[in-house]
Amino acid sequence: MARNDPYRIASTYSTLPPLELISPARRGRNIPLPSQSHVNIDVQLHPLLDCNPRHASASQEFPPLSWDLSWTTHAVERLLRQRENRHVLVPYMRDLATTPGLPSMTIVHPCLAWPITAHSSLIDANGVTIADVLLAICGAMKEKDYDGWGGMRGVEKLYYLGRRKKLVGLMRRGPDGDIWEMWTE
Repeated sequence: MARNDPYRIASTYSTLPPLELISPARRGRNIPLPSQSHVNIDVQLHPLLDCNPRHASASQEFPPLSWDLSWTTHAVERLLRQRENRHVLVPYMRDLATTPGLPSMTIVHPCLAWPITAHSSLIDANGVTIADVLLAICGAMKEKDYDGWGGMRGVEKLYYLGRRKKLVGLMRRGPDGDIWEMWTE
């Protein structure tokens, strides 16, 4: 192989970082789905989940959301079974996450390459509930990524959030569509 051969590519590999060192958010991009709501209807997020500062006055009557993402889906299921309000979220778990209700919600985070989809469940057939959102997010955080840093053993997707493992809310991403960005601290 000649030294000045234009098809020689072996040396270019040494300048690229290995795949496992590339952040999962940079590895792949997701294709946004079309909106599930009518074009003329503005979908409003439940004030408990809404972390948009412009909507702060509406959410003052609700407790601030502070959900530890390292908890398993069993924590959400336990709250759904509680009859007493031992946790501040219990009265709101069965509320619709959006008005009007959506059959599913796509949730993203800048540090994650994978979207999270929350589907409406038997909790309320009219749309995704707050419990559905928390179940989807907690379940996704416990899934393992075998393509990245963990290799064959895998690493929980929660690892990619670093120290920001507390969910404080969601915010609409972009002016249209039903994609919501997860805010963590």
